[in-house]
Parts: sequence; structure tokens; C-alpha cells
Amino acid sequence: MDEIAQNKEFIYIVDDESALAQMANTILGFKGYRAHVFNDPAKAFEHMQNAGIKPALLITDCIMGSVNGLELIEQFKKVLPELKTILMSGTITNEFVEKCPVRPDRFIPKPYSADTLLNIVEELMAAKEKAR
Repeated sequence: MDEIAQNKEFIYIVDDESALAQMANTILGFKGYRAHVFNDPAKAFEHMQNAGIKPALLITDCIMGSVNGLELIEQFKKVLPELKTILMSGTITNEFVEKCPVRPDRFIPKPYSADTLLNIVEELMAAKEKAR
């Protein structure tokens, strides 16, 4: 693994559609990001609570089984208030998200391009670095 990849922080990708989660992981991997992929939001939250290294970014689908992406963001933020978040959805709109009490840092409608995902991830990670 190159030096750039070693210095990048972990990203959690949560999507109940395994192929979509793996696609995001592959896209991010091309830029050296290290991600943990979860198809079950409860397992992602449990893993985060027990992990030695906490994620810097949570990318989550919105519509999933028992816990939706907004609820998952809320759960994560209770433990990691500084966590950056991206919500993805093919069924809801940004206007809907703006009316929710819990809001992600960014919203990406599906389908999305690799460049869109990478640009938003880079922007949020740069903002996180500036905040330090």
C-alpha cells in the first residue's frame, strides 16, 4: 500500500445493496481511501463502537431494512459528533433531506458518477483536516 493510502482515514460505507456498497468502495480505493463495507446498519454501528480506529466519514444509503440512513447518522453522531456524513438515495430528494431534523453533511442522489463521489469525499475530508 502506498504512503498516501496509509495516511488516509477509514470510511464506513453502509448500503443494503451489496453491489452498490462494493462499487463505492472500489471508487474510493482508486484514490487510496480505506473503507469498511457493511450491508447491515446495525453491524456497522456495532463495529464502530468496538473499533480501535473510528471512521472519519460515514457514507450510507437512506432506505435500508430496520434502520434508515438518517437514523444511522443520528446514532453515529451521538458517539462521534465530529463525524462527516454522506447520505445517498435513489428514492428521496435533497429537498426532503433539508426538512429532516438530522441532516448529513452532503446528499448524493443515485445514480451518481465516480467523480461526484470522489469530489464530495475529498471536500469533506479536507474540511475535517482544516477543523483540526
